[in-house]
Amino acid sequence: MNDLAVRTFENALKEKLVWDEEKKDLVYNLGSIFEKMGKREDAKVQFEQIYGVDSSYKDVSKKMDDYYGGQSGAAA
Repeated sequence: MNDLAVRTFENALKEKLVWDEEKKDLVYNLGSIFEKMGKREDAKVQFEQIYGVDSSYKDVSKKMDDYYGGQSGAAA
């Protein structure tokens, strides 16, 4: 089911050109799915995109600290 969710979010993101709340939510959820799948680098890429436009969105700042501080615990 995770693979299907990834494809669904990726397809939805192709349609979202503007960084609004909906796009941030889609990217955040995609990153969260990658985390659940153990795809740490893919997740980090998603959260970095959000951080670049809105570092105060949800817990993205903490996630970036965890990824760059190596505190995530997820396998690379």
